[in-house]
Amino acid sequence: MTTSWFLKIALPTPLRRTFDYLPPENGLIEQLQIGQRILVPFGRSRLTGILLEKTTHSDIAKEKLKQVICALDEQSIIPDTLLPWFKRIADYYHHSLGEVLFTALPPDAKRDKSLLSYEIQWQVCNTDFETSQSLQRSPKQAALFECIKNRKGPVGLAELDSFKDPLRLLNELENKGVIARSERLNTQIKNKLTHRIGTTPVLTSAQRAALHEIKAHLQHFQCFLLKGITGSGKTEVYLQLIEQVIEQGKQALLLAPEIGLTPQLFLRVQQRFENHLGVMHSNMSAGDRKRLWQRILEGDVNILVGTRSAVFAPLPKLGLIVIDEEHDLSYKQQDGFRYSARDIALMRAQGENIPVILGSATPSLESLKNAENKRYTLIELPDRAGVAKAPKTHLIDMRNQDRHFAVSASLIEKIKHALQREEQALLFLNRRGFSPVLICQDCGHVNRCRACDYPQTYHQAERLLRCHQCTRAEAVPTQCAACGNHQLQPLGFGTERVMEQLSEAFPGTEILRIDRDTTRKRGAFEEILQQIEKPGPKILLGTQMIAKGHDFPNLTLVGVIDADQGLFGADFRSTERLAQLLVQVAGRAGRADKAGHVYIQTHQPEHPFFKTLFENGYQGFSRQALAERQQADFPPYSYSALFRAESAQAADARNLLEAVSNSLGGMTQHITAYDPIPAPLEKRANHYRFQWFICSADRTELHRFLHLALRTMEKHPLSRKVRWHLDVDPMDMS
Repeated sequence: MTTSWFLKIALPTPLRRTFDYLPPENGLIEQLQIGQRILVPFGRSRLTGILLEKTTHSDIAKEKLKQVICALDEQSIIPDTLLPWFKRIADYYHHSLGEVLFTALPPDAKRDKSLLSYEIQWQVCNTDFETSQSLQRSPKQAALFECIKNRKGPVGLAELDSFKDPLRLLNELENKGVIARSERLNTQIKNKLTHRIGTTPVLTSAQRAALHEIKAHLQHFQCFLLKGITGSGKTEVYLQLIEQVIEQGKQALLLAPEIGLTPQLFLRVQQRFENHLGVMHSNMSAGDRKRLWQRILEGDVNILVGTRSAVFAPLPKLGLIVIDEEHDLSYKQQDGFRYSARDIALMRAQGENIPVILGSATPSLESLKNAENKRYTLIELPDRAGVAKAPKTHLIDMRNQDRHFAVSASLIEKIKHALQREEQALLFLNRRGFSPVLICQDCGHVNRCRACDYPQTYHQAERLLRCHQCTRAEAVPTQCAACGNHQLQPLGFGTERVMEQLSEAFPGTEILRIDRDTTRKRGAFEEILQQIEKPGPKILLGTQMIAKGHDFPNLTLVGVIDADQGLFGADFRSTERLAQLLVQVAGRAGRADKAGHVYIQTHQPEHPFFKTLFENGYQGFSRQALAERQQADFPPYSYSALFRAESAQAADARNLLEAVSNSLGGMTQHITAYDPIPAPLEKRANHYRFQWFICSADRTELHRFLHLALRTMEKHPLSRKVRWHLDVDPMDMS
């Protein structure tokens, strides 16, 4: 009796299920591999999917199933050891497994062409062939034939570079039928040695203790929270642990939160290790990403540095995961598949039984709570490495300052003294553009984005009003749209306007502005970093791109222009993020042998937040913040999720969430389900946005409720009219 085979395939559709197909007509079931890309018919179109299982059972009648068209790659492109991890995270985030898998692959993986580049090889197919008889008049062909014949196994073109024009000779031998070509992709780890270069710095006693403790756990899963103040030498601990892992024949993954931090971090790794390195981030071209991905799959990358998407890299012998600045919001994907790279890295490390290190000077409250509960091992680096000392912090009261200037007179004087000492100063303002508002002096009318009902930012250099929510831009009006007056004035300060003030206050001084507007071009940020490293006094002005992770030895002064932005945010995490940002940006000052000073401008100098943070440090702030979260039953003392809905008609989005909320009202015994409300930014890109916040002290009960809510949502008629999604463990409530 002939066995009937069925293929279970994951497709990149929003449907949270797999699809059953029949094998191809003339295809051998044995040749199909789990993790291969398979081209299948889907409705009236064709889709590329991933083969998950070959089975003899299907819940669907055989005559109702379609056959797959073909396999697109000769070998598996997703290691089968990673498939259980992908299934686990798809279940956790209640997301389509097919979409999760294709998130992990290069951008053109959905195309119906081979994703892998195969090496062409040749080998002798007629061992009885006598070169003396048939190739007497072709000595070059004869020599090449003998070379191939004497080699063990197939020979690639790179191995025949001693012959002139070897490809022509190979084609001639192939036409005579004495050699045959084949294609090969080596997906086995090559165990190539990564050479160590450079000298190892002398470690502090705290660094040595951290290194010793983590080294003792390199053979099994353990999560370490490496809490080290800025400049304490966390990166050096990472590098020495990576060296240990590489010596064991394994690979290391080092994640950074943002592209801006990746070049400098990769340079540190390059200065220590000579070869078999890779760097991955979203600014790479599709071709570069594909080539790097194949190198990783072939085992040619021993150390990979990357941003959040690098967590999916198919490293076959992964031995260590390091997540630098683990608290950073950038590790959370905010659209599509909304995963946390930090959290799924922990799942991966647990599945592969390897250690993971979470490093930060300002750990997230979730990580601190896990350390308190002994789920993570807390290791502290309390002092700066070398002779560097922690900078001194000073508050500048802005209530009596001239409001026409963003930088106070006292801060201007401090900057002058730093420049006279041939040092660098950094001014931080997390607001780009010239000013956040263009206002009419007569009637007070403010120009708003028509698509978002949000104030448009004035960009003076481009003569544009630009919405920083939907990127919509329009020319600056010549008169007020409300009253017709021509007196339109910028209100407030962005980096572009502060740059203008600094240029007037410090003529002839090199001033470098670092924000999204000045770093749009490829390689622009790296060029600015090179300028910063050149000797001489400079003023750096930037957004959070420059606030963390960077090490500038000659930078001794940091000024925070507006520290009040996060004090009154609608998100319950606002003060946590503000504390982390202030500590991180302050940590850029005085990282070498020169003393550092930090000046924070505020209109709220008596606010309890500043008193707690600067008298008791981040540790004191975090203790107080955790107590407040516990009292409110907010994360990390509960688990949370957020349903978001948006529609061109506000009533549709609101009605969908309210209908689902009301239908599940009797199933909330262990659940706190708040009423659906408008999002803090209610209108964006011509869509009205509503959200429904849900939390529970029991993670299992929360996910059971989410499963019911999703099924109810999908069946509601409005779900096909309204854009909606579920965000598990949301990090941004806006």
